[in-house]
Amino acid sequence: MKSIAIGSTSLVLISAMSLASLANNNQAELLHRAFAETAQQPCNDRKMVQSGVEYRVCTANAGGKGQYRFISASSTLVNYGDGIGYWYHLNGKVAAIRFFHSAELFVFDRNGKLQAELLGPQKATINGQEQVQNRAIRTDFTKSERDRLEKLAREGGRDILSKFKSLQ
Repeated sequence: MKSIAIGSTSLVLISAMSLASLANNNQAELLHRAFAETAQQPCNDRKMVQSGVEYRVCTANAGGKGQYRFISASSTLVNYGDGIGYWYHLNGKVAAIRFFHSAELFVFDRNGKLQAELLGPQKATINGQEQVQNRAIRTDFTKSERDRLEKLAREGGRDILSKFKSLQ
């Protein structure tokens, strides 16, 4: 068995890389779970079709009679399946946006700041070995990507929600 001498600086760097990978895996797991909990909330589904676009909202009772909060809202081109979906935090701000044509899914904090793009299974090299991570994230966004997505989150699907004025 051969042993290799590793200096203390190298050991710290190796440990930091392992901890960074672990932290990123934990963050990815937490964000995927948080979205799943948001998306799986029980709600009353309502839909309407206008000019070849299906609008859909899912609401939950917010306490009293006639008081609702939005769980999700979406608009989809009927013949193509292309569209956008929004999920909401309890405070009414956007929790996630999914683009149906590309399956891109972006999550936001309770203040509307972009946190990450949730990715499906990804190959990654961890400690020199290729592994498949089932729940990965992307957090490096250009300023224009971040601005565009946070603007969509601020608008919160207002155009979709306006179709269901009786619920607001």
